[in-house]
Amino acid sequence: MLTLEIRSDVAARPKGGRPVNVWLDEGGCERARAFDDAGRRRIEWDGIGTFAFEAGGDAVRVWPVPDVPPALVHDVFGRSLQPIILQALGRQAIHAAGVAVDSRVIALGGRSGSGKSTLAYALGQRSGYRQHADDAVAFDVAGPEVVALATPFRPRLRPASREHFAAVASSTTRVSRPGRLQAVVLLEQTPARSDGASLIRLEPPAAFSAVLAHAYCFDLSSPSEVARLSRDYLQLVATVPVYQLAYRPDLRCLGLLADMVLDCLESSGCLAAGVAV
Repeated sequence: MLTLEIRSDVAARPKGGRPVNVWLDEGGCERARAFDDAGRRRIEWDGIGTFAFEAGGDAVRVWPVPDVPPALVHDVFGRSLQPIILQALGRQAIHAAGVAVDSRVIALGGRSGSGKSTLAYALGQRSGYRQHADDAVAFDVAGPEVVALATPFRPRLRPASREHFAAVASSTTRVSRPGRLQAVVLLEQTPARSDGASLIRLEPPAAFSAVLAHAYCFDLSSPSEVARLSRDYLQLVATVPVYQLAYRPDLRCLGLLADMVLDCLESSGCLAAGVAV
């Protein structure tokens, strides 16, 4: 688990290094930049601060911009930077919410606004289930099983979903427990469809390109890092079944959608303890 240290010694803030990545906001404007200086890495996040970390460690230092609330720094770190930094340090992370049953984890991947958090929250209300992640599922492919890592997260619902669940916005940070990554379900909202929803299992070639589109990566300029990313995601789709859930967004049908996902995973053996798929 990463630790965050807020620093005020501006003179010690790192500079320089090789530019390795740029992130854009939903409007296409540059939001953040990444740099690597011989293993000393940093991310400059506009309006938040400079985050620095080094290979082989789990400590992250941040020099916030003036007057930014500490709570906002922690929120951006936990939601957006934590998965990128974990990936840079040798793990992988997919843009996904997550739900767990016993020691098994289901990742619900997709673009922003695809309903990941809403569906994870709905499944987390079912008996025996709990929410594992809200916006990113970090995982490790080093062993015989793909392991979803323990990471802190804070559940976040959009206003319509909060109203649907009669839920209050939470500022409480939870810490998930590690578990076997049992399935990945990629969500795709299709407002024009007439049949409600469809859930299909993707064959490995299609699954690889589909999940890779939701991967976090710190250094896209490094051939070795891109090769590691590809190798790990090939291992992911060879080990973990990947499904695509296309559905018409309608909160009134959320319960039926959750039933469809669980019924499919149960019938395929994904939710049977100790069963390889």
